[in-house]
Amino acid sequence: MTRNPPRPSQASFIPLIPVHRQELLINADMKLRRLRPRLRLLMAVLVIIIMFVMLFTPSILFRSEKEQAKRFKILIFTSTDDTLFPTRGEAVLRTWMDYANNKHPELNIHVVMALDEGSQYEERAKKEFPYMLVPKTSYGDLYIKIFHALASVYELYPDYDYYMKADDDLFINIDRLAKQFQESAHLMNPQENEWFGFNYNYMCWGGPGYLASRKGLEDIYPYLRTTCVDNYKQPEDVALANCNKDMYKDASNNTKEWVGCKRIPGTDGNQFAPLGEDAELWRNWDKDTHKTFHIDWQLPDQKDYSWDKFITVHPIKQEQNPVPNMDQLYAYSDMAGAFHRRLYRFYRLLKW
Repeated sequence: MTRNPPRPSQASFIPLIPVHRQELLINADMKLRRLRPRLRLLMAVLVIIIMFVMLFTPSILFRSEKEQAKRFKILIFTSTDDTLFPTRGEAVLRTWMDYANNKHPELNIHVVMALDEGSQYEERAKKEFPYMLVPKTSYGDLYIKIFHALASVYELYPDYDYYMKADDDLFINIDRLAKQFQESAHLMNPQENEWFGFNYNYMCWGGPGYLASRKGLEDIYPYLRTTCVDNYKQPEDVALANCNKDMYKDASNNTKEWVGCKRIPGTDGNQFAPLGEDAELWRNWDKDTHKTFHIDWQLPDQKDYSWDKFITVHPIKQEQNPVPNMDQLYAYSDMAGAFHRRLYRFYRLLKW
């Protein structure tokens, strides 16, 4: 019986390689084995870094050139006083004002704090944040402060396209404001008289904030510190709307009517949220922030609202420890970053 010859083992081929080459290969293999754990760790770190960048960089930065083609410059002024600055003013400074001015100036949204003349916080403001001074008034004369503030921003910031008025108890989602204005840019023109906000009859409701185009502010500017202050002693939003209506007609020799307050073009008008103290939205904050709610107090058209759709939310009276407060809304919003938002939602789910 013929036996098959034995198969050559791997070792039998080794002599074909010079001894010094064998030693090099063996040493290289040993080094590679020692490096493998480090390479795996390096790959894991790179993956984490990539995920971190994607989570913490606003999605607005990843848009196409076409989407980034037109970005309006928006100036926001928020009015406060020395009594409320330690609570409301501080909350604004560390949330949406800091986000717009310091963290993401590329959004072209700049925020200025309107302090009372003689404010004890003026010296601090000179070092820490942009501000302007306005007349100190009572709440009943708030229209005087707002009219002077509107005139001041027109004079001090002439190169902006739109100007927004905000109270110190207003939360603004800066990302959504920038995104909405960019999406609606082709339907807007700062060289036309435009006013945007929560439309109540023909006026912009003051609480949830409103915006005026450069032309809109230019038309009313000559009258703000004189005619509007002297002849329209009404709540700020009512006085501004009535003065706008009468002065625009006067300036155009009675040939045109003032356009009034409009919703941002291309939206359903639900971006500015004036919420009553007993609105269903507040009661459901800790249960489901994604839900769309039907507000339970009378507003035009009885629209539906959702936390995920708001540009502004009013009122957030920080000194009363509301739920949600300014910091909670900031953590929930896109501005805190996707990772923070998801972590916050998960925490609230566990809490519930």
